[in-house]
Amino acid sequence: MNKIPVFATIGDAYRFAFARFLGNLGVVWLPVVLIMLGAWYLIPLYATTLSAMVPATAGKPDPALVFAAAQNLYRFAILSWIGIILLRAEMMLGLTRRALGLATGQSFVFVSLGKPFWRMAGAYFAVMIILSAVEVVLIMVFVIIALITGGTAALSLGGDKAALAPLAVAGAAIGVIAILCAFFYIAVRLTFLLTPVIVAEERFDLIRPWRLAGGNFWRIFAIGIGIFLPLFVLIAAVSIPAYLGAMWPLPHLPHLSDDPQQAAHSVDALFAWLIERARAHWYMIVPVPLVSTALLYGVAAGAAASAYRGLVTEPAA
Repeated sequence: MNKIPVFATIGDAYRFAFARFLGNLGVVWLPVVLIMLGAWYLIPLYATTLSAMVPATAGKPDPALVFAAAQNLYRFAILSWIGIILLRAEMMLGLTRRALGLATGQSFVFVSLGKPFWRMAGAYFAVMIILSAVEVVLIMVFVIIALITGGTAALSLGGDKAALAPLAVAGAAIGVIAILCAFFYIAVRLTFLLTPVIVAEERFDLIRPWRLAGGNFWRIFAIGIGIFLPLFVLIAAVSIPAYLGAMWPLPHLPHLSDDPQQAAHSVDALFAWLIERARAHWYMIVPVPLVSTALLYGVAAGAAASAYRGLVTEPAA
């Protein structure tokens, strides 16, 4: 079984992200701008829905109003989720083609709506559905085990609540940690090599990335720490001052008084202030997601492509 070289992969990821930054920026800038424009459109709608929920939750709630507002929030969330998955597929397709050497040179913009894009988007949606199903199954298993062990403990301890309480807390903590670890393991093995496999081998395949990543979980984990942690620190050191400079001085948080209408007006005023400040200081806000996306997605694509090349000499038939 081949092993992914950790330090070589990290080095390749950083070289790709920084040495080819301008070309990578040409791939990601349009999707990032579309995401920001979508947020610009959805945030006011979200604010309107949220302010409508405030009177419903202050004092005596109106179930019909709460349900209608929750439906609006759910629609916004689904629409945002679909759009982000599609745009992420577009970015990773372009970046991975560059990282694998299938696309060279500089390009001001990258747009692909052919079979490779829909193959990539379909794989991303399929993975999200699989991981959601895995999460549900893991939670169900935890609940079943908790009921069985809890019932057994209750019988053995004769219903002693003082003795059962610490056991219940410890069992819940262990169960949650086990669920998170299992979910993380499955997600890493399923997703790390997904993009280069689909791009290089030009087919929809979720099994081959899983198999290729076998025996490399801890190496992939170390690569993730090595490529993302320093970048997160660097991006935070730049973005936090930029955002604070754009939003300073910070407003007083709205006082959600006992008057529902006044509380709703306070929420509206806060969102209006945020939108006004963002519009006035766009030149401080917009560059941060452009640069950070090019770097973060660049190291992700570079690391996955490097690992794939190290594991595969010839694509699978």
